[in-house]
Order: sequence, then C-alpha cells, then structure tokens
Amino acid sequence: EQAEAALQRPNPDDKVTVLLLDELDYLLTRNENVIYTLFDWPTRQHARLVVVGIANTMDLIEKLTPRVQSRLGLKRIKFAPYKRADIVTIVTERLRRLGEVFDEDAIHFCAAKVAGVSGDVRRALQICRRATKICEANIKSPKSKNRGKFKLVGMEEIDMAIKSLFASSDMQFLSNLPLYPRFLVVTLAQYCMANKTDHGPREEVFRRMNNYLDHKSKPQVTFPEFNDIVQTLASQRLLVKNYKVALRSYNIRLNVQVEDLVHCLAEDSELSAILATV
Repeated sequence: EQAEAALQRPNPDDKVTVLLLDELDYLLTRNENVIYTLFDWPTRQHARLVVVGIANTMDLIEKLTPRVQSRLGLKRIKFAPYKRADIVTIVTERLRRLGEVFDEDAIHFCAAKVAGVSGDVRRALQICRRATKICEANIKSPKSKNRGKFKLVGMEEIDMAIKSLFASSDMQFLSNLPLYPRFLVVTLAQYCMANKTDHGPREEVFRRMNNYLDHKSKPQVTFPEFNDIVQTLASQRLLVKNYKVALRSYNIRLNVQVEDLVHCLAEDSELSAILATV
C-alpha cells in the first residue's frame, strides 16, 4: 500500500529507483497477481521506477499469460552456463579473501567437475566449503598424521567433498531407481537441457520416454503407467508437478541437481547414450 501510494505522487528529486527481482520464477502464482503488480508499477503516471527480473527459466516470459506479458519489456539478456575457466576465476576470487588455503590444482579439479555437467558456480562453491570442513576435521583428528599442521585443501579433499555431497538421500533414491523411473528422469533431464528450460510437458516427456525405450528394445509404458511413475517420483521429492488447471494437465520439473543425476546413473549402459547429451 505504501508503494502504491508513493507511485501516485510526483517525485520531487527526479531520481530513478531500480528494483531488482532475483529468482523471479518463485514469484509465479496461479493468478500471477504478484508478478503483474510488480511490473505494472513502472507504468504509473509518476513512477520513476525500473524493474529488472532475474530467472533461471529461459522461457519464463512465454509461460506467462498475455495479461502479464503486456507489462514486460522486450529486452531479454541470456547468460550461458559458466565454463571451466570462468568457474576457476570466480572461485579463486572468492577464496582470495581467505588467503592461501586451496591448492591451485584442487580449484581446477573442482571447476572441471562442475563445468562438465551444469556450469553452476554455486555447486563449485558448495564443494569447496565441504572440502574445507573435511580438511579442517582431518587436521584436528587425533589419528591424522597431519594433526596440528597447516595443510592446503587439495584434490583429495575436493574428491571426498564431491562424494559426500553425492551421498544424500536424493542421491540414494536416484542410485536405486528401477528401470522405468530411471528412463523417465533421464528423458526429462535431456529435454530440459536441450530446450534450455527447467520443466517438460507431461505428454512430450511420455512420448520421448517411449521412443527411448523402443530404441533400447524395452516394452513401452502406457499413459496411466507413466502417470503412476511420475506420482511415485513426486512422492519421493525427485520430481515436482506444476499443474496447468486450464489445460487439465501438468508440467514435470526435476527436483534434483542435473549433475547429481548424471553422477548416479553415469555407469548405466542403458542410459549412457542419453546422458551423453545432458
């Protein structure tokens, strides 16, 4: 209400306010009132306001109703995933304030692991934080030969960090999925990566999954069976169903990191060809 009132009054100092909305995906609601209101504010008579939205979903604008799209500008900037050299630069800069703590080869090893799958620098930093704790615990351990000694975080700690992060409950579920659920999550991941989106239409994922099964000489699934698999994976929190009430359907979204999925199923000979495109 205060913002609404301020936008109705002339701005005496003529200053422009920039409103930056990060993780815009999470502001989406069924009626889209929140996101509509935010982008409608700059159209007010006395508004000296610029609204900038940041989202992980490449086709977020296309998913909005025409009512909301009418309030959005035409300027769209796409940021590609970070490459190995980019991740090395960012992580090195972030760690510089700690002093000389990480072995340079360890940073390159971490960057290579992350860049090979998703290019998500947040995952690289998460691995580094975990590796630091592993190294610290090793120094404090009475049984460690490095007890009390200064030691750089090296490739061994990075490798242990990656393995420990991949030992979560989600990873356990992924590693022990039956055949058809494995095909479904990999099909969904491949669709999302190919189309630069975070979700897949239920019917399209169903069609692609059966194509992959047929290529591998596996029996195809019926649509009811497919829906049952989706429901099971959703109950395990590996998938999320985004309902489209008007169309009486829903999209499917992975609720796990793509790199986790690739790591768990990389040795699966049935899925290796599909995973190579993720």
